[in-house]
Amino acid sequence: MKKADPKTFNLEVDKDAPEQVLKKDSWLWHIIELHLQEFISEQVGGAKAFIQEGQIKTQQDLEDFLEGEVDQYWASNVAASMAVCLISKNSGKYIEEHGDDAARQGTIDWGPVAHYALMEDLYENLEDEGVDVNQPEKSRFLQYEDGAD
Repeated sequence: MKKADPKTFNLEVDKDAPEQVLKKDSWLWHIIELHLQEFISEQVGGAKAFIQEGQIKTQQDLEDFLEGEVDQYWASNVAASMAVCLISKNSGKYIEEHGDDAARQGTIDWGPVAHYALMEDLYENLEDEGVDVNQPEKSRFLQYEDGAD
């Protein structure tokens, strides 16, 4: 049996289609990674602006804002969901919380797995930017922008 290359991922979307391979160090990998990083950066900036304007006040407001953006494209598109799962450092978040029920009858439901991974990526980036994801209205970054320490 041939040992798999750890830098290669086989994407089986259609069993009748030719095998599709995405190599970790390929230009396509880097383009997808940059696109995902850009999305995360835009969402973090948007969330911070809405918190500052008072449109996001609670954890639920923040979650609703982020989920709407994540589900609109990334978690509703199989190829995009697969890309998130391959690139996100949090791709195991769904399994941590729900076990392996996303994999049923030999197939993977990529949407929920990508959703959890990307939401965790967003929360981590928001916290790195001084946002309290549990109480957005009390976020650290607001104190600095108001001139208080």
